[in-house]
Amino acid sequence: MKKLILFTLLLLSFSLFAQQKNTPAIGRLYGKIIDASKKEPIAYASVTVLRTLPNGQDSLIGGALTLENGDFNITSLPMGAFKVKVSFVGNKDLIKPVKISPPNSIEQDLGDWAMLEDAQVLSAIEVKAEKATTTMSLEKRVFNVDKNITSAGGTAEDVLKNVPSVTVDMDGNTKLRDRSATIYVDGKPTLMALNQIPSNQIESVEVITNPSAKYEASTMGGILNIVLKQNRKAGYSGVIGLDSNYALESYDLDVIDYLMKPVSMERFTKAALKALEEKQKQEALTAPPSVSEPKNQLEDAFFVNVEYSMVKISIKNISHIESMKDYVKIFLTTAKKPVITKSTLKAIEEKLSPQIFMRVHKSFIVNLHKIESIRSQNITIGDHNVPISEAHLESLMRVLHQTK
Repeated sequence: MKKLILFTLLLLSFSLFAQQKNTPAIGRLYGKIIDASKKEPIAYASVTVLRTLPNGQDSLIGGALTLENGDFNITSLPMGAFKVKVSFVGNKDLIKPVKISPPNSIEQDLGDWAMLEDAQVLSAIEVKAEKATTTMSLEKRVFNVDKNITSAGGTAEDVLKNVPSVTVDMDGNTKLRDRSATIYVDGKPTLMALNQIPSNQIESVEVITNPSAKYEASTMGGILNIVLKQNRKAGYSGVIGLDSNYALESYDLDVIDYLMKPVSMERFTKAALKALEEKQKQEALTAPPSVSEPKNQLEDAFFVNVEYSMVKISIKNISHIESMKDYVKIFLTTAKKPVITKSTLKAIEEKLSPQIFMRVHKSFIVNLHKIESIRSQNITIGDHNVPISEAHLESLMRVLHQTK
C-alpha cells in the first residue's frame, strides 16, 4: 500500500513538471516610460522582467530598452507571476508586479510609468591643491621653498644651498652657474646678508639667469630674487640722529629706550617732542633777550607727527585748522595740508594765541589775520569757505570790534 501511494505522488509531480515545461511563451508586456517632472519620454531606460525564486533571489526572464519616444515592448514571456523593474541613471527605480495568464492576461498594456528624479543633497566639497615645487617661465625659474623641510629653522643661506645651479660658500657668497649673482629681496637690490633673513619668512626663490634690460647692468651674472611672505607683522623702524653739539639729558633716555626694545610710535613721538621742547627752552634761556619782540609773541614754529615723521610747522603760516571725526587737517599758506591726530591737535591748541586764533565752529579754528570776508554762515580765507555758527559769529564780531 505504501509503495502504491509513493508511486502515485511521483507520477503527479512528473505530470506537473511536464506541464510547466510545456507552457507556451506567448506573453507580452508593453508601455511607456516618461519623466515625472518634465512629462517627457525617457529613452534607453532599462525594463526587465524578473521572477522571484524560492531562495529569495531574482531570475531574469526578459527585458528591453525604451525607444526614443519612451515605448518598450517585451515579448515571448512565459505564463506566471513576475515583477517588472524599470531603472535609469539619475532616477528612482520603479517596480510593479504583473501576472501573465490565459486567456485575458497574455498581453498587458502597463500604460505610462512616471519616473521621479533621484536628487540627493551632497555635503560641501573642499578642493585643495599645493603649489608645484618648481615653475618655469621665459625669464626665470621659481622654486617654492615654503614647505622645504631641509631648510626649516635656518636662514636664506640654507634655502639657496638647496636651489639647483646655485652654490653658497662658507662666507655667504653666492654663485649662479659659477658666476657671481646679485641678491634681490622682493624685486629690489638689498645689502642684507643672507644669514639675516630667516628661512620661515621666505616664500620662494626666483632664479633669473639672463636678466632683461629692466634690471641694472651690474646684474649680468644673474639674479637671485628672494620673495618674502606677505603676512608679516606690522611694526615700525627708524633711525634717530643726535646733534653733536647737543648734550644728552635725562629725558633723552625715552628716545634711546625706543631703540633698545619695541615700543609704540606714540611713545616715541612724545619722547622726541619732549626732547625738542627742552632743547628750545635751553636755547631760549641762553639767547640774549630782544627788546623789539612783543611780550605775547607766539612761538615761531613747532614740530608735529605727520605719518610717523616729524614735520616743522610755522604758526604764522596757519590759515585755519579743520578737525573732523577721524583726522585733523592743518591748512597752511604754503599750500600744504598735513594731517595729524586728535592728540596732536590738543598740543597745538596750547601753543595758539587766543588773540589771533579763534574757534568759529566745533570743527574749525581760524587765524583772525587771514580772514578776508565774513558772511552770515561762512568766512572766506583764501580759496576756502569756513562755516561759522551763530553763537561763534557773535563772539567773532566782538573780538574783531575790540581789536579794531
